[in-house]
Amino acid sequence: MLEFRNPAAMEASLASDLKAILKDLRRGHVSRFPVFVEAAVSGEAVRFTDSRISFGGRWNWRESLAMLHKERDAKGRTQYVITSRLITNEKFSSHSEGYRQKKSIKAAPIAGLLKTSARPYSPQEIETFSGHDIRDERLAWVEEPYNTTRALARIDPRDVIKEVTTLASMGVEFTTESFRKLVAEGLALQDEVRRRKDMEVVDVHVFIQPDNSVVMTQETRPWPIGQGGDSTIYSSLEAAPESVQAAVALLRITAQPGKYIPETGRMLSENIFRIHVPANDYSVGNA
Repeated sequence: MLEFRNPAAMEASLASDLKAILKDLRRGHVSRFPVFVEAAVSGEAVRFTDSRISFGGRWNWRESLAMLHKERDAKGRTQYVITSRLITNEKFSSHSEGYRQKKSIKAAPIAGLLKTSARPYSPQEIETFSGHDIRDERLAWVEEPYNTTRALARIDPRDVIKEVTTLASMGVEFTTESFRKLVAEGLALQDEVRRRKDMEVVDVHVFIQPDNSVVMTQETRPWPIGQGGDSTIYSSLEAAPESVQAAVALLRITAQPGKYIPETGRMLSENIFRIHVPANDYSVGNA
């Protein structure tokens, strides 16, 4: 059934031809729940809405069951236009408003089309319009304790090692394979971490010049071109500290240019190297 929301305004302003269309529609319109009918202030448009769903009163065909209005066609004639989600006009692309419209210069076809296009929403449409999908909300609620636990379990590995070391020293035997492996391998790896961190070295650039003299320059980062760190000059490689001689010899034998050798350094070419030198072997000035 149809329920006219502003009958006084409709009677006073609605065009007579639109009144006739609505009168004809009212005789043949059947629905379980009322369909609201409202007339525009101009008297040239009517919209139909589902009495069960409110979109805030906006005149928008996407938020209405159907809309009926009058306009002039290319020849200046009055034509009636119905816009509804239940209309598909294949003359237009699906993203165009025209895809949801039917037009006619005669009132009779429009009245018949309104009977099928101004129907209330289906339960499926109402479900879609309602939004706020609860499935994701439920899953988030289900996973909340796990996510909280996982966040609590994000412990600094150093703290884990410290606790495991203490428990292992007390003779505690761990039940999980991951913790048993941590005791068997991880504790030794921590000793290696400490060894590497405790190494006192100076990173230097070694340049063997054509006269066989050696310039050893401390690396600095960042530095402007031509403004490196402090340098030490040796008359020959044999005059340089033994650690420097050993590093250069090792890199020449085992390394390809550019390949990094841990605890030693990198050979850039036959006469240019970047190496780690024990801090006690590095001094500044002419040797």
